[in-house]
Amino acid sequence: MSKITVTGHTGRDIVFESEYGHCMISQEVEIIDAPSTLYGYEEQDIVLVSDLHVRPEYRRKGHGRVLLRAAIAYVKRKFPHLPLKIAAVPDFDGMSLEDLVDFYASEGFETVETDPVVCMEYRR
Repeated sequence: MSKITVTGHTGRDIVFESEYGHCMISQEVEIIDAPSTLYGYEEQDIVLVSDLHVRPEYRRKGHGRVLLRAAIAYVKRKFPHLPLKIAAVPDFDGMSLEDLVDFYASEGFETVETDPVVCMEYRR
């Protein structure tokens, strides 16, 4: 495995990068339906894995797992009180939705929503 470099991409984004790919996390605000509230919704701070990409020729060799684990460890250390979420969105170069969901589940994410995309939350 190669070395992972951690950098601040913008004011609130953190990028974990290796020669094989990258993973980005960002602090976001999630809107939650709450009909009993004045406006019908609530806002919740979360950390979102917004981009995990391993170059196709390096997939299924553990590189994505290493990048995702680095991001999870960072979030546990820096934002232990915030939920960590990810959306399983297949790309055009070979990763199916089922493969992504299985991969994220193997790393401790559970499905919390399936419409319009599969959203998962870290549970370990």
